Amino acid sequence: MTYMNQTEAAKYLHVSPSYVSNLTRQKMIPHKRIGGKVIYTKELLDRWILEDSLRSVGIDPKKSRLSDTVLGEEPSTTGDE
Repeated sequence: MTYMNQTEAAKYLHVSPSYVSNLTRQKMIPHKRIGGKVIYTKELLDRWILEDSLRSVGIDPKKSRLSDTVLGEEPSTTGDE
């Protein structure tokens, strides 16, 4: 896993650190608090971007196998389909 601080996450996302801070405060971006520090992972940010993109075109990422396929994970086989 690739860990990033707020400044690195902002650079990765091509946005300002204050925008990342606002998203974090509003709990709109995936992050973890460890020892009083906020960290972000590249993998969770990539998934967040993909799922947001799917939602923007009307696809429910929880029901879509596309997000798993694009991220190189095996689609879930829960038998709920």
